[in-house]
Amino acid sequence: MLTLASICRKWTAIDKRNEPRSGERVPYIIVNGPPGLPLIRLVRSPRELLNDSSLRPNALYYITRVIIPPINRCFNLIGADLNIW
Repeated sequence: MLTLASICRKWTAIDKRNEPRSGERVPYIIVNGPPGLPLIRLVRSPRELLNDSSLRPNALYYITRVIIPPINRCFNLIGADLNIW
């Protein structure tokens, strides 16, 4: 993700030793934003979220994209489809 690269650049601008290693995971969070804004523009570092009280995690994104899919896979094992609900 291009935005993750910008997060890494911000880290290294603050401290050169903070550059992530090759293959290292970079933590990020999706925040709320105006409707129609591409998802990649809503990516922030956890530190930004903690420092800026106006930023809020995008609950709808995390519920629909992170929480429901694994729950749906579990319910599919017993023949229930959460997408119908």
